[in-house]
Amino acid sequence: MPVDQARAERLRFARQKAGLERSDVVSALKIAYSSYGNYEDGHRGFRDDTARRLAKFLGVNFDWLQTGAGLMKGREGDPLEGLNQEGRRKALEHIELLRRIYPE
Repeated sequence: MPVDQARAERLRFARQKAGLERSDVVSALKIAYSSYGNYEDGHRGFRDDTARRLAKFLGVNFDWLQTGAGLMKGREGDPLEGLNQEGRRKALEHIELLRRIYPE
């Protein structure tokens, strides 16, 4: 996996903001301590499925963790949570279409 230093820094920041130690994350998600340390230190990248698990556990938006886009923490019950960029774009297009069809 290619390494994205900014993503590694976001991961560390999210863990620290959650008040957790590295050992808390690896225990909860069953990740090898050395692997997680490499993720946070920017020595190793991580796959999307791992990023989703990390984002969910740390209570941050997947998109923010992956790219830095959007808010670190989404609004409660955000229906677009977890969609990739293309999925979010299409969902917002559909919402706009429905607003035109069913104006207030």
